[in-house]
Amino acid sequence: MRGYWRGWAAIAAAGIVAMTGVVGGAGPAGAAGSAASPASTSFSTQGNLTDVAATSATNAWAIGDLANSKTEADTPIVLHWNGAKWSRVVIPKIKHAMLNAVAAVSASDAWIVGLDEDPVTPGNYESALVLHWNGRTWTRVLNPLFAGDLPSDVAATAKTVWVFAQRQIWHLTGGTWSLLPATLPLNGTTYASVGVAWPATFWRGGYYQPTTGPYTAYVVRWNGFEWRRVAIPMHHPYDIIEAMAGGPHGQVWAVGYGSPVDGATEFAESMLWNGKQWRQEPTIQSDSAFLGVGFIPGGGAWAVGYFGYGGVLAAHWTGKAWKPAPAPGVNPHAFLNAVAATSAANAWAVGDVWQPPTAATPTTIILHWDGSKWS
Repeated sequence: MRGYWRGWAAIAAAGIVAMTGVVGGAGPAGAAGSAASPASTSFSTQGNLTDVAATSATNAWAIGDLANSKTEADTPIVLHWNGAKWSRVVIPKIKHAMLNAVAAVSASDAWIVGLDEDPVTPGNYESALVLHWNGRTWTRVLNPLFAGDLPSDVAATAKTVWVFAQRQIWHLTGGTWSLLPATLPLNGTTYASVGVAWPATFWRGGYYQPTTGPYTAYVVRWNGFEWRRVAIPMHHPYDIIEAMAGGPHGQVWAVGYGSPVDGATEFAESMLWNGKQWRQEPTIQSDSAFLGVGFIPGGGAWAVGYFGYGGVLAAHWTGKAWKPAPAPGVNPHAFLNAVAATSAANAWAVGDVWQPPTAATPTTIILHWDGSKWS
């Protein structure tokens, strides 16, 4: 998982309109309205990118942290795409933190959630971090409800915001924050929960470690009063849900990976909620994993991750199966953690590169989909 659970991977969760990896790109073949890639779509620095969100061809955000192999402290990085290039945006008064998720509503409305880090003791996360973009600057949102919990995901529209934390969900509407407990009905320890928010429905997923036996994937749904576990067609002894994305008409994707034996070869897995039940869908049948997923406007979806223990995996949902999309010239030691798009010819995927594989720190990677290929 992403964030303080697994630093290099992604929890890519989707929401009402905008959330982590809210929407995916269109199909690799026959994408209507395909346009040429912008002049400079890359941004490389020492660190990793955990999430991306976009609202138009001229507005996108990517977040992560700069790597420091000496101090192990997390220095947050926030990047903005203006239609021509990616540039870094400063977060005032935030020196050490881990950024977990970003949601973009418009050019003047975006949200980031993460964890404050103790600069004296790297890896010790002190408090919740919720940031808001007003079109000019990022400012910290302070609220007593945020105390004592660590947020992992965010969903937002122009009228409402949902922040998913480890034990709670915070909801902003009408200018007022309210609290919804996020207790899960599972026997054991849960890890890296992800969430999907809809006006009347909440979904959370991830994996949990029972008191005895192997870890396994789970999905729970909020019925308005309590969390109820929902049966899912993932039956291997070792399964993990890495990402969820909410789409139109109540559909939901859940992706991750599984293995018959702990530590054995991993293979990508995906499930689609059709409004009545979860259905397992065909995935990439090789050593692979999905880390991020997103719907597209008008249909289809993107899923991203890696092949083996390195190698970019970007796949388009054709309606029957996931079809890998070309990413020529990409470093073979790259991982993709999240995906977002605004049209058939405009999608972004972010992650990191370990070059060489034994490198102490990663390098950021940003890929752009122009309607025919990733570059």
